[in-house]
Amino acid sequence: MNENIQLSNRQKSFLTALGLTNPPGYQPEKALKKESSKRKKKTKESQTLSMRPADIKWRKVKRYIREYFLDRGYTSADYKKLYQDAQDEGVDLECFKGRKVSLRSFANQARRVRLELGMQSIRRAGLKKLILDKFDSGSTEKQIVSELKCSPSHVYNTLRSAGKIQARPIKVY
Repeated sequence: MNENIQLSNRQKSFLTALGLTNPPGYQPEKALKKESSKRKKKTKESQTLSMRPADIKWRKVKRYIREYFLDRGYTSADYKKLYQDAQDEGVDLECFKGRKVSLRSFANQARRVRLELGMQSIRRAGLKKLILDKFDSGSTEKQIVSELKCSPSHVYNTLRSAGKIQARPIKVY
């Protein structure tokens, strides 16, 4: 080979694999070592060892939520109940020293788990149908909100999009 040609490590290793002579300054041992170090992947055990204790506890919380959705078929819109059940069953919710996982972050975690499992979000799992059925049976918006424990805006938007009520004018304060 011509000594003036500059080749990348990849090109050099390719030429070596074809059985061609090594270009000047090429060290196959060094190149092979470099390639093998790139492909190394951590095993599950070493990943867990390098994780913080808080992350490991979060993983356990997520596992509990996943089991709750899959085995028990939990479909309620009440994340607070799920949080209470987790506490009652002895799930360690104190991921960081002296601080319990907040309900909001727990609910976000539960929502994320539902998406990973390909389930509908809890808000939409049959709630729209329930709202429309309750309204058709004669309940007012406020009664529906208190019975189903969902936000007034969710009830209003569902009824408005279904054409059951007229859009109210926007209040400017």
